[in-house]
Amino acid sequence: MTELTLLPTGPTNRLFAGAIPAELRARWCAVRLPWAGGPDTRAVIVLDVGEDVALTSVAAPGRNGVAYSLLHIPFDAGELRIDLLGTAHPPRHLLLSVRPISRAGAAARLLTRAPGPILRAALGGRAGWSRRVRAALARAGGEAPAASYGLWAMLFDHWSKEEVARLAAASDREAWPAILALVLCEGGTETTAARATLDSLAAQAVPARVRPLAAGVPLGPVLADAGEPYVAILQAGEIVPPYATALLGAYLARNGEPLAVYADEDAVDADDTRHAPLFKPEPNRALMLSGTLTRGVWLFRRDWLVSRAPEKAGWAEVLRLDLWLRLHEAGRAGETRRVPFILTHRRADVEAAPAAALAEVVRAHLARLGAAARIASDALPLQVRPLLAGARDRSVALIVPSALRAAHVRRCLRAVLERTDHTALELLVVVSQSAPLDTEQRATLAAVGEDRRVRVLMLPVERFNYSAANNFGASGTEAEFLCLLNDDVAPIAPDWLDTMLGQFADPAIGAVGAKLLYENGTVQHGGIIIGLAGLAEHANRGLPRGAP
Repeated sequence: MTELTLLPTGPTNRLFAGAIPAELRARWCAVRLPWAGGPDTRAVIVLDVGEDVALTSVAAPGRNGVAYSLLHIPFDAGELRIDLLGTAHPPRHLLLSVRPISRAGAAARLLTRAPGPILRAALGGRAGWSRRVRAALARAGGEAPAASYGLWAMLFDHWSKEEVARLAAASDREAWPAILALVLCEGGTETTAARATLDSLAAQAVPARVRPLAAGVPLGPVLADAGEPYVAILQAGEIVPPYATALLGAYLARNGEPLAVYADEDAVDADDTRHAPLFKPEPNRALMLSGTLTRGVWLFRRDWLVSRAPEKAGWAEVLRLDLWLRLHEAGRAGETRRVPFILTHRRADVEAAPAAALAEVVRAHLARLGAAARIASDALPLQVRPLLAGARDRSVALIVPSALRAAHVRRCLRAVLERTDHTALELLVVVSQSAPLDTEQRATLAAVGEDRRVRVLMLPVERFNYSAANNFGASGTEAEFLCLLNDDVAPIAPDWLDTMLGQFADPAIGAVGAKLLYENGTVQHGGIIIGLAGLAEHANRGLPRGAP
């Protein structure tokens, strides 16, 4: 057992640090921390390993007022730091008891914490076994941030009054562009929702000029009289934290004053409980057409906005969507930037725009471009399916690398041919082997049936390579579009291919992917995110098919 004394460091007196003795390095260790805060306090344990500083564990107090954590200390770890979050009166020092334990003992403790996920990872097959099990063990090491949005906010969105004051007093404050905040009030400027938004703007550490606008008020004179270079657009019922204008001003100045800026958001209940966070991606036209990113504060440069704003005020969501789509039409959508902070909290009484109003903006945008789409406007997000002119007659080659052996190959190839409502279609099966097709492979092809759209391309190689197989298939066709398709995929609806082709009505789009489902109807992936699980991982795996 080793006793470690951590002393306060940093301006908040909430952060404690101490050197790690050599005998604790390259070891699994059980850490005992007598608690100094209340039940809502968390201890964030961080190991300093040179340039690679990693969040290691989050510990919470037990019933006995003591926090326990299990962590692996790397051999090159030099300093251990603990940040106490949620305590108003931090102690003068922290005294930790650290006891080295064996790897087997650590694994046993982790297994008792989360037996289900670890066993599922271990029994999931040989492929990637070590990575899956290590990831499951790591997730069991501390309190999972995903278990509580309140914990996430405590870890990553905690702003003390002192921190807000330091932000507002930044040395480059004079370079921050001024902001005019427009609050669109569909129900009038004296509603409870409108007052909440106006009060939050009045409490800003860096003041902004505020102009509430009732429905139908002309926008032109308001913008023409404004001297501020940026206009922030808010809807009654969207409230902003006291550091919002400071963060926005600093971001604008430090990022070249972009044409449009938006930020992340969440919802807030009457008791100030935050939930339903929306951490937004970079905008693209397909996503913007759905209305998904139209909520929360947006800023536009006034010199660009003044000649493009509609005649009268309406809903903020409608105005934001209309302005961004006009940016896209002007070829300047790439000048949009995201501020990676939650700067809007949506109240339950927020004056949300109806789906039909957003759908009208989308229709007007498509009409200006001479484009067409099918729009389901009964609810948000809007379901917008662009239509590519003459899509059914545009040539498409489905490239399917396959060994032609597994039983599912017969079912899936036959399903693709029978359930694809597209005229100009060819299916290229690329078989990577130096020998001719054997009896089993010929039987698989025979089960698909005689279909003139099917061709088999033999790639004479000794080992399968997915990229090489697709490149070989692409070289064997003159089709306008290539569809890279696995041999275990079957379509759900006959118009699946034309639905994907519709996205190419936007000339900026060069590749289109689809959401994949497991046979039980849950999501296999809605995209792949680089960085998850240390490499790459499927997004939204396991969610119900229709989950928003």
